[in-house]
Amino acid sequence: MGKNTMTVFEPDIKHDDAPDAVITAKVLPFPRQQTSGLSVPVIEADDDAMTAALKYAAANWRVIPVRRSTKHPGSVLGEGWQYQSSSDPAVIAAWFAGCDYGVGLHAGASGAVIFDIDKPELLPEPLRQAAEEYAPPFQSTRPGQPGRGHLIFALRPGQALGNSRGRLYDAGTELTTKSHAWGEVRGLNGFIVAEPSVHADADGAYDWQGIGAVPYVPDYVSELLPLGRDRDAPVTEAAVEAFLAEHSGGTHAHLMAAPLERFTREVADGGSRHEALVATACWIARDVRAGLYDAPTAFSTLESLFLDAMAAMPTPGRHPANEFQGVLAWAVAQVAAPGEPTPAQHREAVLTRLYGPAPEPPTDPEPPPPREPPEPTPNTPAPATADDPEQEHDVVESESSPGVIERAYDAMVREEVRRQSAREDAARILAERQDGTEGRKHLRERALSIAGLRSLPPTTPLIDGLLARDTLAQLSGPPGSYKSFVALAMALSVATGRRFEEHDVPAAGPVVYVAAEGSSGMLARALAWCHLNGVDPDALDGQFYVVPEPVQLNGAVDVTEAVEFAAEIGAALVVLDTRHRCTLGLEENSSSEQGRAIHSAERIQRASGATVLVIHHSGRTGEHGRGSNAWDGAVWSELRLTGADLRVKITCEKHKDWPDACQHTFAMQPTVVPAELMPGASEQQRSTLVTVQGTLWTAPRAETKNARIVQKIVWTMATPAGLAPGVIRDLAMEQGGSRSGAYEALNSLVTSGFLRNVGTDKAPRYVTDRPAPSDLADWS
Repeated sequence: MGKNTMTVFEPDIKHDDAPDAVITAKVLPFPRQQTSGLSVPVIEADDDAMTAALKYAAANWRVIPVRRSTKHPGSVLGEGWQYQSSSDPAVIAAWFAGCDYGVGLHAGASGAVIFDIDKPELLPEPLRQAAEEYAPPFQSTRPGQPGRGHLIFALRPGQALGNSRGRLYDAGTELTTKSHAWGEVRGLNGFIVAEPSVHADADGAYDWQGIGAVPYVPDYVSELLPLGRDRDAPVTEAAVEAFLAEHSGGTHAHLMAAPLERFTREVADGGSRHEALVATACWIARDVRAGLYDAPTAFSTLESLFLDAMAAMPTPGRHPANEFQGVLAWAVAQVAAPGEPTPAQHREAVLTRLYGPAPEPPTDPEPPPPREPPEPTPNTPAPATADDPEQEHDVVESESSPGVIERAYDAMVREEVRRQSAREDAARILAERQDGTEGRKHLRERALSIAGLRSLPPTTPLIDGLLARDTLAQLSGPPGSYKSFVALAMALSVATGRRFEEHDVPAAGPVVYVAAEGSSGMLARALAWCHLNGVDPDALDGQFYVVPEPVQLNGAVDVTEAVEFAAEIGAALVVLDTRHRCTLGLEENSSSEQGRAIHSAERIQRASGATVLVIHHSGRTGEHGRGSNAWDGAVWSELRLTGADLRVKITCEKHKDWPDACQHTFAMQPTVVPAELMPGASEQQRSTLVTVQGTLWTAPRAETKNARIVQKIVWTMATPAGLAPGVIRDLAMEQGGSRSGAYEALNSLVTSGFLRNVGTDKAPRYVTDRPAPSDLADWS
């Protein structure tokens, strides 16, 4: 039978009271009718289950895998299958690759209602009329029984039909027995098995005999069916989008922090991440439906927190993004289920619980003032909570979800009233919406003419020839190539305004260094750099900050905090070491997922005009960065580093507006931090590497005795403030040198570059940037 035709059913004798009417099949062409976005694709004879599932997903179906020759929707995914149905190609590929599963179509979640016809001869007259009038797609399930199978209609936006057959009675029984032997309705959590799956019965086979666009179920059919009221049924994706759009904004944005904090605490305490997600999603759904705060922001932040929690401890075969969408759809369904408080009732209960009863109406026509949290004072008593035995009778338990919501609100009350920290948490979370569109100007106001382009500031160097100000940059190299040592030297040069070896640093600026792989060794490295460059470590206070843990570019809270901190200190440079550790939960090879991380990094950049430098691993050859090349295109500067045997080469693969293809060589100088800078630390703990220009410097053994004495004095006794010439002279004479010989040695060592003046011309004070040799004790 042709795929562009539809089988409908009609009795040869057109009389309702003819009990022996013979049913025959009639083939009609598809008429052109107004249809939904749902369709049935062409399934070819050689399509395997994964190919077919991807075709269904592309046609807007949410699919699930089912075991071969079964009709059990949870045979693969388990009891929570209704939360896991998906149209995500990556999830579908993971399910079906290498497995001999059948394909299930989730009716209600896909926006469909399906009529499973077991006895075509009893098909209710309204369905028969709809089949003739709209010719919907039809899947035959019994080759030897024409008309037995699945009749597919779409639900209109906002429409929900259950699995009850309602008043769709068997043909000819509407006024007598009102039986339902004709078949079943698959709505809400209904599902069907679809071609090319293997049928559970030997005489069965799935075969689409009508395909194409799915028409909306006509009103004269839907009005005979009860509305969906199954709490276990998630709503459609369209319904979720409509819910989020309807409930944007709110009057008490600070309350959003409470459920998010509750989720974080429960997961941190070792609780089930799924159970914490379900409870928190329902809490948020009830609050936003009552107009308390913004639904898109709350759920977007919760999604980030959940994905972060899942990434920290991955579970094989689990798809967190898909799981979140399923729970979100389920939570939205809960708030509209029978027995739930109305939005006004929920709002009143929340505000009364937090801030006390609403004030009595005034005698004048002025409206009562809105209820807000009381200002904290030393004498302000905390409101009653379930933790207060004397006030326990004042706490009203929620009838719709006993205990769970109230316990969560108790946590919020303690945060809001006793410590007043919920407002601060909410302000942090809400500092900038994830889409970045809040409060921005229209495109016409952001478009620049030539005159506008002339007004833009030119690109200026942060580190001349290597990094530009207010840009995104990447430094990549193989493991063990000294990337972190070089990045730290760059960061400290910016923080102090000192040259990065041969590269000028025009101005000092605050630096934030995210040591995502751990902060062990950071102190020794920083102090060694200070010692070698004659910098007082105290000068780094307020200029150099180390974050000893990852800042997740996929986490709304982490990014918002980084944005705030960078803006607060006016950061000139933010280093993310490494990109991999700061993008947990994002697929490294996915350009779309890495694009989200790039967007977050650019938010941090824009907050203060900082340069954001990401450190990334490349392959062993160092020719290309690992994973997606989305970062290569997004960054202003792409620096490739190779290093081995204490030697490093940086190649400027790309600068957007500067000359590139240049190469710079550095060396890693073994250095021991002076004991007075790290009291109590062993020599091994004080030993590290410092990036220096060119090749390794070997301490020369001075030719004269006086010069060797001065070298030892400076190496062993000079502080970052330096030694005065008179002090060096006196110490040299105490160690067997002569007065004139000491002055000659000073002049010679200054001329050779061994000594550097950190004082003034009139009052010089000398230090050396050169590390002491290991055999210094043997010098004489």
